[in-house]
Amino acid sequence: MRITEPDRNFARKTDRNVTTTNEHPLITSARREAITAMGIWLLATIWSVGYCSAYGYRRDLVSLTFVFGFPDWVFWGIVLPWGICTVVSSIFAFWFMKDEELDESPTGTGH
Repeated sequence: MRITEPDRNFARKTDRNVTTTNEHPLITSARREAITAMGIWLLATIWSVGYCSAYGYRRDLVSLTFVFGFPDWVFWGIVLPWGICTVVSSIFAFWFMKDEELDESPTGTGH
């Protein structure tokens, strides 16, 4: 198998100091959706780890309270942020993600 150098004209075209990509719309859409999903996950993870490490360890049992049956640090650090992530991800998936048409296969068989 021989690896050839990619066509540089396909990747980027420059016109009057403006760089545009000649990328398939399916790839552009998939990249945007993946970055959004990873951003939501990253924010929730940073919040959960930070909040739970700050409020879940080395504290007096007297100060421990419960919210809907969960210890307060579990509710505010895990249940609430990941519940919000579920709602935000669902809204993003149902209203902002686009269904893109796939190209026909080269052989025309549809596989």
